[in-house]
Amino acid sequence: MHNKLLLLILGALAGTILLVFIIVVIPEKSLQTQEIESVPEKLTEPPISFIDPMRGNPKANVTIIEYGDFDCPLCKTVEPELVALIAEEPNKRRLVWKDAPNETAHPNSFVAAMAARCAQNQGLFWDMHDKMMQQGVGLGAENIKNMATEVGLNISAFDNCMSSEITRPVVEHTLDEAVALDLTGTPTIFINGVEYTGPLTKDGLTLAIEAL
Repeated sequence: MHNKLLLLILGALAGTILLVFIIVVIPEKSLQTQEIESVPEKLTEPPISFIDPMRGNPKANVTIIEYGDFDCPLCKTVEPELVALIAEEPNKRRLVWKDAPNETAHPNSFVAAMAARCAQNQGLFWDMHDKMMQQGVGLGAENIKNMATEVGLNISAFDNCMSSEITRPVVEHTLDEAVALDLTGTPTIFINGVEYTGPLTKDGLTLAIEAL
């Protein structure tokens, strides 16, 4: 009888350890990024790599790159225009996101960028991106955590990702790109490697694409 009870206790303990491993340790391992190439001091056009989230056809002949800030009012304004632009021709256009948080103007922007990258590690970058873009400015840790719950993230893995700051190098990398490109604000948009300086509207962007 005692042996059976002991076996039950040991079995339950083993199950608990396995569950903790699945929830905490495995996500932590999955968050380990591949080696990211260093950013040159100067860039003439944005590079694209495995760290960059993408919408649309990966093989599209039109690539729109946005250097953005999750707490930037203008970024939030232009977001529906970009979504509509890709939705219009999803097989011919793709949108690539690059983090360029301006902590001086928006103190929570870097944390928000790391949170979106933690969501990316769970395959839900765009869900988290869209949720934060739909919010007003002034993102804080509490509402970022609430948004993570709302989009269906594994919160244990998300908390582990945020506390370990495992996504910080990814955000710093694309921010370094923005510096190397001499960007002065967000959003900054490139179309096929060329900086776009026209109106931040779907119509304006469409005209620029048609002129390629």
